[in-house]
Amino acid sequence: MNILRYEPFFDRVLFSYQGELYLTDEKIEPSLQTNLVINKDNPLNGLSAPTRLQIQFTNRCNLACSHCYVSSGKTLPNELSDEAIFDLLAQASKLGILQIEWSGGEPFSRKGLMEMVKIARKYGFEQKLLTNGVAIGRGICEPRKLWKEFCEIQISINSIGDGFNAFVGKNHWLDVSRAVDLLLKFKPKHKKLLLTTTIDRSNIAFLPVIYEYMSGKDVNWRIARQVHNGRSSITEEESDKLLFDSWTILQGLRNQKSKAKILHPFDKITDLNSVWPLEWQTEPGARWFMYINALGNGYPFPYFDGIAELYGGNVLKNSLAQIWKSEAFNYYRSITRRGTKCRNCQLVCQMWSRPFNYFRQRNLSEDPIEHPNCPLLVKQIERR
Repeated sequence: MNILRYEPFFDRVLFSYQGELYLTDEKIEPSLQTNLVINKDNPLNGLSAPTRLQIQFTNRCNLACSHCYVSSGKTLPNELSDEAIFDLLAQASKLGILQIEWSGGEPFSRKGLMEMVKIARKYGFEQKLLTNGVAIGRGICEPRKLWKEFCEIQISINSIGDGFNAFVGKNHWLDVSRAVDLLLKFKPKHKKLLLTTTIDRSNIAFLPVIYEYMSGKDVNWRIARQVHNGRSSITEEESDKLLFDSWTILQGLRNQKSKAKILHPFDKITDLNSVWPLEWQTEPGARWFMYINALGNGYPFPYFDGIAELYGGNVLKNSLAQIWKSEAFNYYRSITRRGTKCRNCQLVCQMWSRPFNYFRQRNLSEDPIEHPNCPLLVKQIERR
């Protein structure tokens, strides 16, 4: 039975089903069958505990992407032991965390991932996987078994063919493309395969080719902005320009028929069925999402790995509850759209985003750049 949690923010019971979050009005009494967690209070602008916890299973990676914001590659000294991760999962269960997301590095670069995943399933978590796909394409893990454990699998497709190999620094395109084919072959209809492309000066020209590869596939294709952290050397000016260039290219491609769904940071993605308040739909950090890196350090969002002022504590010294309610997390939660020109916007996109703003000006409440598809920009033009 999946975990159920009474959440004081909603004054209702919250649960995860097939990767989506739902609220119920029904009164549910604690029992061995329901696994109900009852939380008593929540911090300002946040839930009583995360609904999703991303765990960086290892920093080790078999690729060498130039944009990697955690500089993955080698195993770090003193990465969390299996015992420490077991304890992390036990704490997460007691807090009523509903979803575990496994990331890296490359999660399959560390032995024991699937054993850990099975333990997480016994606790009642729904689970998601962020992988580069190489191990899947090489047959190290069987796709049907993966779909049994994960409701969503995400693979990075930063280019195609030789362009992909140049981007990641290794000759693994055949492995990754085979992984996508295998996952699609065995994917249940209600589960999701997400393919992401982080925009870089080396792959912007290949977007039409990547789109052609996506066409006909039952996938979501997400365009991701690159931030200047870890191994990335991109400037904010270049990152902004790449977003505009990619938007122009994709607008032409969207007129073509394809099963693939394109998600771009300029898109308005307000979901009227979402359990979240408007702003939270694209701003999860410290509100309903928490990240623990391979050393056990807690941050509101993965982009901030290594940023001292947003460090909430370490799981070897602090409980998950203490990190969630830490000074750094409370500060991050206090930053909202109210102090920006987006405050009256009735739609949400990723452009007013605390991570994006931080890496632009080291100011979490910075106004976003003016961008296409922005209703506030349209109003400005109309007034002129």
